[in-house]
Amino acid sequence: MIISRKSSFEKNFLRHQYIDRALNSSFRDFEDAVQYYSALEVKSQYFITRNKRDYPSNHMRILTPDDFLTLLKEKGAPELH
Repeated sequence: MIISRKSSFEKNFLRHQYIDRALNSSFRDFEDAVQYYSALEVKSQYFITRNKRDYPSNHMRILTPDDFLTLLKEKGAPELH
């Protein structure tokens, strides 16, 4: 019971951190900011979007869907259907 409460507390705390960072960021779109800071928190290597110019690329690679598929092919990933 105590563990589940702690886990719930941690999840809620992290959600608030994403929101705070998004609210205090220079992003023009709040949802973009939340997605970006969520990806940073989980240490994503890639951020996939159709709007590359809306995201800073100094913490992870920002890729279009086509760029990401090309990268997968280069790394020998199986065909995606």
